[in-house]
Amino acid sequence: MTAILALCLWFVAIVVLWKIVAQYRRGEHDLLSMRNIFLLGFMLFQLSSAAVSLLTGEYAAFYLMTPVPTGLRYLAMAVLFLLIMLWAYRRGWLALRLADRLPRTDVAPGSLALLVLAFMMTGLAFVLKFSVKIPLISIIASDVGLGAAAVACGLVGWVWSRRFFNPLLATLAAVIILLNVGNVLSGTFGRRGLVGLFLTLGWGMYYSSWRYLPWKLVLRRLALVSVPGVIFLALFSSVRTSSGDRSLGAYFQAITQVSNLEHGVLDLLRGQDTGPAGLWTIENYPDRIPPRHLMTIRYFLVYPVPRAWWPQKPLPLSIQLPELANIPGVPWGQLTIGAGFIGNAQAEGGWYALILYALLTGLFLRFLDRLILNSVYSPFVVLPVASALGQMLALARGEPSSFAFIFIETATIMWACMLLAAKFLAWTGLSATAELAGLHMHQLLDQTDQPESSSVAGA
Repeated sequence: MTAILALCLWFVAIVVLWKIVAQYRRGEHDLLSMRNIFLLGFMLFQLSSAAVSLLTGEYAAFYLMTPVPTGLRYLAMAVLFLLIMLWAYRRGWLALRLADRLPRTDVAPGSLALLVLAFMMTGLAFVLKFSVKIPLISIIASDVGLGAAAVACGLVGWVWSRRFFNPLLATLAAVIILLNVGNVLSGTFGRRGLVGLFLTLGWGMYYSSWRYLPWKLVLRRLALVSVPGVIFLALFSSVRTSSGDRSLGAYFQAITQVSNLEHGVLDLLRGQDTGPAGLWTIENYPDRIPPRHLMTIRYFLVYPVPRAWWPQKPLPLSIQLPELANIPGVPWGQLTIGAGFIGNAQAEGGWYALILYALLTGLFLRFLDRLILNSVYSPFVVLPVASALGQMLALARGEPSSFAFIFIETATIMWACMLLAAKFLAWTGLSATAELAGLHMHQLLDQTDQPESSSVAGA
């Protein structure tokens, strides 16, 4: 029976994937959107992760006594969440009106100005990560620094996609990407920052020019730029340490000498044991452990309050799970285990919490996608809104409250910075001046470009 439940979860994931591709082919929805990034994370962390556990009978460090009824409830909650979330997204309601009221810009400078801005964002990312040492402020600076690094990659992708096979632009893009990858990797353990860089790079390429190409060509080009990122992410996953104290040189040495691609890919596909954690919460809440109603919403509201100022600040489910599940060898507070939207909803009220979270998620995603479509031709809006895509992809894993807050915090600050940059360029006329000064660069690019022959189109 558990094998049948696993197949049902995978079937739901296939249906969701089919819906994404079918709507894109019909021109009803963009291939790259906040909704689809979230759905990709939901398929990985909630559907596939639970399906693997139910099929193999391996539930990581979580012990299940009744996997069949638990799996049935999990499947029903996953389907209900998706149906309500997609319905709320389609309706829009207040989210559409709110997005339409926010400021927008149509400023879209040319290649040279965007490349200069990409290098400036790269420098800002380094400053925010390594130079801000003020307690508490440094945490915000680190989050925003990851956003600046992602925007830098998105900017270079915006330019590179228009001359994708130009060796000069490819070299400049490689320099900016490698600088920001090195910044993100230094002294880190989590993968969300690295994922955000690669996603925002593809995001910039898509919204700059690939969005308007035939769908088959778009898929081939996105695959071409995605495969190296996935391989690097898998290699990093196989050597990362929970202490997060490795230097950049140590990480590259480990990746080149002891990394294991197969192990890294399997680690990615397991979805960080989100499925087993969600199944465990269903089996233990509310019969064995009393629920904390709507704690995800409450913790989102108090997340920015430092624990040093509020020692009794409530703990989210992801921090409590290792102790609640009696997972051995886990020091208190040093490991978080996300149970995803399904697990959090079960631990915070059950069905009514699931419905509420699905409604809010659908409206939140529609708000973000509407913001992008309102200024779809401007990198000064499209890219900062996508500056924390790693958080969006992982939102379905959890902790949803903290990931959502970091996403909003990063996107808001980066959006304000980019709008100020756009107004400065428009006010001073530097964008036009930069483009006139860059005529020689464009001529050089034209000389080194390869024509879009049939062999290129088939790449």
